[in-house]
Amino acid sequence: MMRTKVELSIQEQNQQLLTSMDRRSRIQLMMQHTVEGLSVAAISYYSIGLVKYIIEATGTGALPLSKPQLVGWSVPVIIGTVWFFTRRVHRRFKGMDDESKK
Repeated sequence: MMRTKVELSIQEQNQQLLTSMDRRSRIQLMMQHTVEGLSVAAISYYSIGLVKYIIEATGTGALPLSKPQLVGWSVPVIIGTVWFFTRRVHRRFKGMDDESKK
């Protein structure tokens, strides 16, 4: 009888620990997604700055756009490219993790 009580108590503690670990895991995943989003913003910001310096140094050449217009049009392209490659790396790591679980 006493052994059953102890086992039930241990099972209850284990359940509480698992619940706590699950909650922490979900919070960690949300934080990871937030950091990924901030990384996209930071990498895009600095990439746009580099493109701006390059455009100012070289000019627009034969393009019918002014320098500010060229920089403006490059912004969505840069953000999309950074986002695409960030997602690609994320999927690759997730695939590696899935393979290691097999």
